[in-house]
Amino acid sequence: MHCNLLKLVLFASPLGCHPPLNVDLNCWLNQTVFKGTPFEAVSLAQPALLFVQEFNDANIQSRPSQAATRVRNSSPVPSRQFSMFVDASCLSNAQIGWGIVFKDHNGAVLWSACKRDNIVVTPIIADALGLRWAIQTSISQGIQCLSFACDALEVVNCINSKCVVASIDPVIKDCTNLLENIPYAMVYHVSRKLNREAHDLASLARYVGSRTWMGNAPSILLSTTSVPAIVSHFEAGFSV
Repeated sequence: MHCNLLKLVLFASPLGCHPPLNVDLNCWLNQTVFKGTPFEAVSLAQPALLFVQEFNDANIQSRPSQAATRVRNSSPVPSRQFSMFVDASCLSNAQIGWGIVFKDHNGAVLWSACKRDNIVVTPIIADALGLRWAIQTSISQGIQCLSFACDALEVVNCINSKCVVASIDPVIKDCTNLLENIPYAMVYHVSRKLNREAHDLASLARYVGSRTWMGNAPSILLSTTSVPAIVSHFEAGFSV
C-alpha cells in the first residue's frame, strides 16, 4: 500500500473502496480483495496470461490486415532494396519445415531455400523461428538493405512492438537483436496468397530436408507429391 496511485484508485474515487477507520490496510486488502487467500503473484499472472492468449487466438481475423512495418534505421532507405519472404509449416512426424525466397528490387527471385528440423512446437513459434532463421541467413550473406515479408500477423506485430505474446517473446527478442546488424531492415505482413512461394518451400522441406537453389526451386518438385519422383529429380542434379 505504498503506491500513491493505488491509494487514489482505491480510496479517493467516489466509486472506490472505503475501509473502516483504524484498520490495517494490508489486512483489510487481503480480506476484501483476495478473500483471505495468501497473495501469490504467479497465481494471478497465470490466469491473466491464459486470458490474453485466448483473446489473441479468438480475435486474429478481426485485427487490421494492413502491413505493419518498422524500419531499423532513420536514414533514407536505398532504392535497391531486397526482399525476403519466409513461411513455416508444421509437418507430420514431429517435424517443422521453413521456406525463404530472396528477391531483388524488381521482384526477381535470386535464390530460395528450405529447412527442416525435428522439433514439436506450436504454429506461432514455428513462424517466429522461421523469421529468426531468415534474419540469420541475411546477416550471413552480408545483405545491407532488406525487407522481411511474413504472413504471421502476430509475429510481425510482436517484432514491431505492437503486442507481446509470451510464448514467442524470447525468439522475438533474438530477432530484434539480430536486426540491429542490418543497416536497413524492415519487417512487414503479407497475405498467405502473396507468400505462396515460401509456403510451398516450407512444405517441400518434408521430403528434401534443407536445400538451397539459385533462383526458384525446380517447379517439378513443387508440383508433385510423390516422394520417389522428388528423390529422382534431386539425384539428377537439380539442387545446388
